[in-house]
Amino acid sequence: MSLFLQVYSCIIKQELIYFSKFKLQAGKKMMNCPMCQYAAHARSSRYLSTETKERYHQCTNINCGCTFKSLESITDIIVKPALINPVPPHPGRGNQGNLWI
Repeated sequence: MSLFLQVYSCIIKQELIYFSKFKLQAGKKMMNCPMCQYAAHARSSRYLSTETKERYHQCTNINCGCTFKSLESITDIIVKPALINPVPPHPGRGNQGNLWI
C-alpha cells in the first residue's frame, strides 16, 4: 500500500472515531456528557409543568458513566394550528374496528 493511501486511511479512521464519539442517533433524545462530551442517553423523564420536562441522562462512554439531569422547556410556539380536529380512538385488543373510507 502506498504511503498516500496509508495516510488517507489513517485520516478516515480518525474522523470516524471522532464522529462516532459525538454522534447523535436519529429519533433518540440525546445530549453530550458534560464531563467527556460523549453522547448521553435519556434514561427517564418527568413533567414539572405543562411546558417543562426534567430528563435524567447517562453517558455512553464506559469509562465515564456520568449521570446528570437536564431541563427541557417550551420557550415559544412558532406556528399555532387554527383548528385541532379530534381523531377517533384506537380499537381495543381483539377489536379491529371499521375502515375509514
